[in-house]
Amino acid sequence: MPHIIIEHSQNFSASTIEAIGAEVPQIMAKITEGNFDLSQFKVRHQSFSKFLVGSLNEKNSSFIHITIK
Repeated sequence: MPHIIIEHSQNFSASTIEAIGAEVPQIMAKITEGNFDLSQFKVRHQSFSKFLVGSLNEKNSSFIHITIK
């Protein structure tokens, strides 16, 4: 029962994040090593307005971080 957590800066559109959230389980379901049942995937995403990437603040940068458990 894989859990996919997408953390991202708020400057990405909801449709972009939702498309990523839909695509990651599809990709993982194609992996032959393991038993990834597409009906068991759980995906959630969280947006952040305050963050630091290197020395750049939220006005000058963006990020997407995907965790798969």
